[in-house]
Amino acid sequence: MTVPTWTVVILPLILVSGAIAYAGDVIGKNLGKKRLSLFGLRPKQTAHLFSIGSGVTIFLVTFALILSLSTDAREAMFSLQTIKLEVVRLTGQQSKLVESNRKLDEDKKRLGRERARAEAAKQQAETALALVSGQLSKAQAAVASARQELASAQRVLDNVSRQTIAQAAKKAELEKLVQAKASEVQRLEAEVQRLTVTAVTLSDTFRDVLSMRNPIVFGISQIIESAVIDTRQKTAATIRQELLKLIERASEEARMRGAVGQSKRAVFLGATMDLNGQWREEDQQLDEEARKLLGFRNSLADGFDGRVIVDVVARENSLRGREVKAELVSYPNELVFRRNDVLAQGWVEGGGRDFALFSRLQQIIEEGRQTAEGRRLRPRATFVYEATTNERVFDCLRKLEQTPGRVLVRLLADRDIRSADYLRVRFEAAPAAAAE
Repeated sequence: MTVPTWTVVILPLILVSGAIAYAGDVIGKNLGKKRLSLFGLRPKQTAHLFSIGSGVTIFLVTFALILSLSTDAREAMFSLQTIKLEVVRLTGQQSKLVESNRKLDEDKKRLGRERARAEAAKQQAETALALVSGQLSKAQAAVASARQELASAQRVLDNVSRQTIAQAAKKAELEKLVQAKASEVQRLEAEVQRLTVTAVTLSDTFRDVLSMRNPIVFGISQIIESAVIDTRQKTAATIRQELLKLIERASEEARMRGAVGQSKRAVFLGATMDLNGQWREEDQQLDEEARKLLGFRNSLADGFDGRVIVDVVARENSLRGREVKAELVSYPNELVFRRNDVLAQGWVEGGGRDFALFSRLQQIIEEGRQTAEGRRLRPRATFVYEATTNERVFDCLRKLEQTPGRVLVRLLADRDIRSADYLRVRFEAAPAAAAE
């Protein structure tokens, strides 16, 4: 248990000071009553001296008691200068520590900013690493694919090399046969020259005979000429002029085949009877046909692109040397195939010879053409496919060469196709297991 400071220092001082004061007062009174003197002083002065002595004694006793009981008092009395110097030194150290603490706080903030930048750089590095990893994976996949293609090409090259060796032996045998046949060819060439003259003469004769035996230029319902007329932003008069130009082109085609008209034209729209029993002449038919084409534009707004296909069709069997009676047949440029519609399909034995695979693909192409014509697809050309079809045929051919076994080949529409469009198609080849 800790003893309070006032009980140890202050209380004894009070008691001792009170006792000394009391003793000095008693002695002073006694000296005053007896009128004693010390050191030759007067009694009153002697009493004052005792009072002063008692006060000094109180101070000395108090001072001695404080010094004996309090270490702090002794240090304050005898080590004050040292304490001041220590305070100055500690104050300087405190200033230095405060400055050092401020610098440490600044370093801490700077390190925090550097750490944040480092974290951001780390995230960027991780993102870049992920991107590079993805690119590396793609590159590795591309390398693996390239290696597979290289191995396949090497196998093909080995096969070609073996075939070349075998063909070299056959070449030697063929050279012998060629030399043997050379003399026979020379003999036959002379015979061919003689027969050529005879063939030309017979050809002229046959053409004349054929003309007499088959005088029909166009059969009934046969298309003489066709055109695609865009009705957008056109009047009936403008469309009528385009119909006249179409009839003139049909006349030129008919003249080339031997038809003859009373004027410059060889094709005429003959008089026809309508549903009311009224006869319609050519001018009236052209006006009605122009209005009909405008009617297509107005009635088929949804999905209609404004183009109409117009055919000049023979109304009867047309004979050589006579004019051709025709009529106009028109129908809108309707949607025939949607994208990914199947035009034709068939099974192909993959991994075989190029000629056999090519012939099978040509059969599928022909089936697709028949399907398209059955749906009234007829662009202004005999060949209904786009020019890129051959490239897609050969792409499919190369794929079939590398896929042994039965393969289901499908011919698909590669876009939405209308009546006047060319066929844009693509091939899909799936092995039997995947197709089933």
